[in-house]
Amino acid sequence: PNGTARPAPWPFVTAGAVRSSPAIGDDGTIYVGSDDFNVYAINPDGTAKPAPWPFVTGGEISMGRPTIGPDGTIHVAANDAILYAINPDGSAKPAPWPFNLGDNNDSAPGIDPNDGTVYSDILGNSLVAINPNGTEKWRTNVGSDIDSTPAVGPDGNIYFGTDAAQSIYALEPV
Repeated sequence: PNGTARPAPWPFVTAGAVRSSPAIGDDGTIYVGSDDFNVYAINPDGTAKPAPWPFVTGGEISMGRPTIGPDGTIHVAANDAILYAINPDGSAKPAPWPFNLGDNNDSAPGIDPNDGTVYSDILGNSLVAINPNGTEKWRTNVGSDIDSTPAVGPDGNIYFGTDAAQSIYALEPV
């Protein structure tokens, strides 16, 4: 709080660049992705959570930060075009997770804090809604790459920005 560096074991060192922002769980656990294909769970004192952490993905986690659902599930999109769902203990959620996004994803998934629906860019120009169990709820083509994290407003609408269309969209949930 006073601007000085925390003592060892901080800083927490990974084997790749850390370009994603951290997400912090209700218990203070810090979740962060790295270009070394790992999602790390770090205790507030700077020590790593025990195995099965870190969670290994199939690609770098460059831009999208992990997001945490209302049930504590950690969601992260890696640039292997896969959206992963991770239990707080570091184990993978069962099938049909992980969810194939069809192309690289450069934003974090958005999560409805009320029902746990996960929203993500899919195939570069569509928004997909995914049920907490990993099944697809719906998708809609917006004609432009979604480069921002979808946010759910108090009205239930989903808001996100695009690059080529240079627009902010508001979609009603189905």
